[in-house]
Amino acid sequence: MTAGENKSMMMDIAKIALIDEHSIKHWGVTDEEGRHLGWLASQVPKGGLIVEIGTLYGRSTSFIAIGAKKDVRVYAVDCWEGTHYHRMIQAVEYFTKLDLMSKIKIIKGYSTKVAKSFKGSIDMLYIDGDHAYESVKADYNAWHPFIAKGGIVAFHDHVLPKYPGIVKFVTERASKEYEFIAQIGKVWSGKKK
Repeated sequence: MTAGENKSMMMDIAKIALIDEHSIKHWGVTDEEGRHLGWLASQVPKGGLIVEIGTLYGRSTSFIAIGAKKDVRVYAVDCWEGTHYHRMIQAVEYFTKLDLMSKIKIIKGYSTKVAKSFKGSIDMLYIDGDHAYESVKADYNAWHPFIAKGGIVAFHDHVLPKYPGIVKFVTERASKEYEFIAQIGKVWSGKKK
């Protein structure tokens, strides 16, 4: 990473303070991981599309949306089933407080089912859904065909021994199809070859 890229990774401190003020504390990405996601999102071209699998409370979504250019859309996909349904309401309230709803489209459903009706291409895919190997593989297989050449993929919780399914999948497949960008905290990222 060049010095310029490193500098652009550092999101505005005021924006991070807003995220911290309104988010569920200590849930999801750290500030460092969030800044990296924001930087990845800033690499998406104007008019591009970012898909996040596994939104829950929306902390990572907010870093992505703040980092992305004005006309880049962010699809936040999560099933929010059962006891998690209230978290979707919290995420919408959170995005509203951060004035991000104009950039974010909430999609309630399983990512693999949502992908079946998707048309078009995406410029960044962020996977943070179910962490079991088969689930990570299913999410990736469902969305990977839509990623544009040069597009970005990122996985959260790429760390052993807690999440072996993610590490195994990235090692076996994603690392072979994507040029490594960085591992920041628990976020692994790569660019489509």
